Amino acid sequence: MADTTPSGNPKKSVRAIAKEGALSHQELRTLQKEGVDVANPVTREGREQNKAALETARLEKVKLESELIRSKIAREKGELIPVDQVREDIIAAVAAFTAELYALANDVPGQLAGLTETQIRDKVLARIDLLVDKVKAKCEDLGKARLEADEGNNL
Repeated sequence: MADTTPSGNPKKSVRAIAKEGALSHQELRTLQKEGVDVANPVTREGREQNKAALETARLEKVKLESELIRSKIAREKGELIPVDQVREDIIAAVAAFTAELYALANDVPGQLAGLTETQIRDKVLARIDLLVDKVKAKCEDLGKARLEADEGNNL
């Protein structure tokens, strides 16, 4: 028994349909990939399937458009930051942290000579706390500068 469509009509190949109609084989294949029932387009069932595929495509388009609009609004509100800005800020923060670590390595050895293990630990922890505070301040300054620059651009 030959393959038939759900409506009982015999199934035809895309090539056979292309020979009968105005669309090329490639055009029919493209439609088929998009979910259009090219073998059964004129029956009620075929129209319903095509209608459903079209509706699905329209719904996806609306979803993508609304997502784009939400992204634009979030960017305007300052809720989204371009990747390049984040990268620049991270590089600056790491540079500040690295500079403070090198300063720590250069300053601490002379301060630790002759101290006990507990005293060394306390001095190093105090210096690390100072380093963390300096890096936090540098990051806050970067954030404030970025906000001021963004506000200046929005005027």
